[in-house]
Amino acid sequence: MENTPNPNPAPENKQPPAMPSLLTMAGNLAYTAGAAVTNAVIHQQVMTSDNVYNKRLETCNSCDAYDKEQWRCTKCGCYMRAKARMIAAKCPLSKWTE
Repeated sequence: MENTPNPNPAPENKQPPAMPSLLTMAGNLAYTAGAAVTNAVIHQQVMTSDNVYNKRLETCNSCDAYDKEQWRCTKCGCYMRAKARMIAAKCPLSKWTE
């Protein structure tokens, strides 16, 4: 009997992309939150404008390190819809220019 490929193969169990360790993610969160608190204490702006926020998310969406299903960066582990709003936040790959 000839071995023909199945025209309807079972879907593969797609594993979510690997994220940084919890310690690394906690450090990233602490840095960004600390910088935001510092900005607030010295009466500087904490959140980005909508324009900057949208540019940051566009950059993330075109990046190979961005997990679009979880809205997370696989380099820092952050949820980018939240991180991109923070003025003090930095892209771990230095792709944000503003």
